[in-house]
Amino acid sequence: MKKKLSALAFGILLAGCGGSGGGKEEKPPQGVNPTTPVVTAEVKFTSSCEVEEPAEGIRFIAHGADGSIIDEIKTDSEGKVSIPWDGDKKHLTIAFEEDDGGATQVTTRLELSEGDLGVQRIYRSNLDEQCECKTLSFDISDIENQLFNTDLYLENRKYQDGDTRTICKTNGRYPLISFSAVSQDSSIPPRSNTLDYNNYPDEPTRVRLDSSMFFADISRSSMLDVNYISSSLDVRKRTFAETRDGRKAWLKWDEQPYIFPNLYENNFVTGGLFEYVESSDNGDIYYSSQRRKRVGSTAGTITIEVPENQSLMLEKTVELLVALTEDSQITYDFTDIGAGRSLVSLNLSLSNGASWQVRSPLSGVLPDLELPEDVKSAFEATDSADFYLTVFGYHSGLNANEFRRKTAEINRMNLEVRSSFYDNYEEDTIYVFPN
Repeated sequence: MKKKLSALAFGILLAGCGGSGGGKEEKPPQGVNPTTPVVTAEVKFTSSCEVEEPAEGIRFIAHGADGSIIDEIKTDSEGKVSIPWDGDKKHLTIAFEEDDGGATQVTTRLELSEGDLGVQRIYRSNLDEQCECKTLSFDISDIENQLFNTDLYLENRKYQDGDTRTICKTNGRYPLISFSAVSQDSSIPPRSNTLDYNNYPDEPTRVRLDSSMFFADISRSSMLDVNYISSSLDVRKRTFAETRDGRKAWLKWDEQPYIFPNLYENNFVTGGLFEYVESSDNGDIYYSSQRRKRVGSTAGTITIEVPENQSLMLEKTVELLVALTEDSQITYDFTDIGAGRSLVSLNLSLSNGASWQVRSPLSGVLPDLELPEDVKSAFEATDSADFYLTVFGYHSGLNANEFRRKTAEINRMNLEVRSSFYDNYEEDTIYVFPN
């Protein structure tokens, strides 16, 4: 790649992009004719616990097919917005700041049709002051004395001496904390268990872990028979469980993977790649992929066909980047990357913390998107940016707007455990990292 990767990444959405004085005058949400199609959404500021509040003043920017700004509306005092989706409105951008006065965050949905976008949540650190949280440290001396040559994992990372874990009450309870013991001898099966801090009425800040937690029947593991179909000798093999407290026992394996069926009901296995592709004097390009499946039974063989679309993804990404430096509207097509995908996600992450994500159908036209001048300025404040492009889906057979409607429906359900709609996942990603 002859052009500077940093310039290509930074130019992905701004090359030739005209700024805007802010589009039409900002208006609060208004009632619309019942026959007029609308896009609706609700935005909430959220915390590390269940504390939430309506997010007033979040900016929703409607674009025409060419990317020009047609209208801008802000969420009301209830965090809700209703946008008449008529005339030439084609794309929608949401813009906000991380915390008050923080980095600018922008998300754009291309080729959007009318309907509900569900609940959008934005983290606000100041709301954590209303949470009941504890930062815990752990005494693992008994485990070290009883389990030799064993690596201890706290949630999804290897435990290091002095590591802490902050947990916050949600709905009156602290989340479970996952610990896994993985022997350096591959012939010894791993064990896993959880610490329930709700069983400590005096709420100590240092908790002693007893090695007996890894000898209970519930901690036993089952080895899976997984057939990883890949030409690579470096497939990333992982397993995890979906729980009401998030993902637990998220572990990587050198050989055949294990799960903990006595401890968790919803177990998953993944296979993927992370590979260097090429570099220039200005940066590096990497490719990653992932295939995920739910484990229905520990009996039988699970087949994981690892995506290997390095060349095609690189070719299409380079075409897109080069074209974006030359043309205002670009026709793209990622439909031939593989089955099961529904969306393309273009992501620009700047060194000043600003980010811009554009989600689009698998094929179409990427317009010359305009941003209000004050939002655009955040992306002109630095010339250093990382860029990545992901093609992904859940083998749902849904197109982009059908997928949006389905996920909006799910996130309004307030499910304790992630919906099974997300079980069957596949993705390919190209990363561009400038020096």
